[in-house]
Amino acid sequence: MYVNASFVQTGGTCDSQVCTNILSSAGLTYWGWYNNGGSKNTSYGSCDFGDNLICVPVNNYATWDCFKNGYRCGSGCTDPLNCGACSTAYCMNGMTYNAQTGYCEDLNTGVYCTTTTGDYYQSCYQKNGEKCNFVIAQTGVVMGGSCTDPGCPDGMVYGYISSGERVYGCIDEKIGNEGMACYYNGTYQRVCYYNGSLCGRFCDYDGTNCGMVYLPQCALAGHCPQTGYDMSDGCTCDGDTTSVDGINYCCPAGHTYINGVCAMT
Repeated sequence: MYVNASFVQTGGTCDSQVCTNILSSAGLTYWGWYNNGGSKNTSYGSCDFGDNLICVPVNNYATWDCFKNGYRCGSGCTDPLNCGACSTAYCMNGMTYNAQTGYCEDLNTGVYCTTTTGDYYQSCYQKNGEKCNFVIAQTGVVMGGSCTDPGCPDGMVYGYISSGERVYGCIDEKIGNEGMACYYNGTYQRVCYYNGSLCGRFCDYDGTNCGMVYLPQCALAGHCPQTGYDMSDGCTCDGDTTSVDGINYCCPAGHTYINGVCAMT
């Protein structure tokens, strides 16, 4: 339970009777992440009312925020058993809940998503079982991958990327995952791999215009990645060069290559 300096309850409970007072069969559980000044590493005492409905008491037990199938379905409710859209088989983004499989499904594309009620992330899959993206539990905000074609550029096709977070994105049209493969990432915008190795971040879907470069395939032609890159291939370093045992390493300006990494000097 989260409290302020005056010990007024603002989110969560430690008392199972708070739950059984609402429904005798309810149990006390812990929500993996609750967005009320908390973080993804914080658990809050919550009430499990069954049928994938979990509710958190807030505001000195005056109201409830509720989640169905892992997604927020109502907030500010005085009755957690009749809160927002929670009385229906609720799923985000127009999906339909399948009671037999326990998944939220897109009936048009066959994409389905897990309905966990405690993890920070939930994963979505193509109908062939390959993960296409992952979303923030409770909100459905996509943090990585694409379950539909994001608009792959010429020379790239929409497909499964077996490197990194293993989601769907844009892959080389001719050689698939052995060439350039880039996918959406909520933190780094778009992440690219080349032949299975991290190539760049903040890139376009074809591996160009990367804000952070790790391999020369994601750098401007003839230029080195500024990540302690071994310059033996003759590339040009736009930052600072450090020579160690006869090998030159490229780092950002103001950095020196020390013990395998670029460190600020």
